Amino acid sequence: MQVIVCDDYIENLNEMIQVCYDVLAKGTEVRGFSDASMLAEALQAGMVQPALLLLDIEMPALTGLELREQMASKLRMTDIIYVTSHEEMMEAAFGRNVIAFVRKVGNWDRLSEVLHNFQQEHQCMVDVTWKKKVWQIDVSQILYIQSADNYSRVAFYLQGELVQALQSYTMKEWERILPEQGYTYFLLAKLYTNPSFLHPDKFHKAAKRFLAFQPSTQNNITKEMKEEILQIIRNWNFGK
Repeated sequence: MQVIVCDDYIENLNEMIQVCYDVLAKGTEVRGFSDASMLAEALQAGMVQPALLLLDIEMPALTGLELREQMASKLRMTDIIYVTSHEEMMEAAFGRNVIAFVRKVGNWDRLSEVLHNFQQEHQCMVDVTWKKKVWQIDVSQILYIQSADNYSRVAFYLQGELVQALQSYTMKEWERILPEQGYTYFLLAKLYTNPSFLHPDKFHKAAKRFLAFQPSTQNNITKEMKEEILQIIRNWNFGK
């Protein structure tokens, strides 16, 4: 999972990066930008693909609000935490993928709390193999799974790069290794639409459980996933 922190004030930037390392799971990639324009360029070029963005609102050249507006298509699957000392700007910063606001008040207790809640919603980790190395990725970074008899092809984001790689997991092993939580049901629902493992009853069961899943914090990734499942149900006369 990749986390980006952007603040033009270097002291705040370094402190927030440290809080991320202290709270988030080991192996989380945390990168810092002191210039929002440089972050915009990295997003546009596909050099970064953050699951979470900690973003200062008031910055020179390009504000946090302007960055979100200009990079909306690149941040569609990214949750945003706005960090600011300007309370009057919070109302303008509301958006569907904004999960929290953190005030700069001299300590980062509120940020730690928000990150902990985010971590709880993104704690489903899976081992995958790519370039002869084993990586731990968050389930929310998996776009789809195509499973065959003795292997599966998995598409996922790793360090900002979209990767497709063969894995040794079978369908039954995916069912076993993925823990019982909301994101698991999303992956299983998608798996049961695969022509090789078409199973209408299991699809409807997994879809129902995922659509009933309620994260403890607002989560743009969950909303996008639910819309994808609903789109399958609306556009495909599944199982008939």
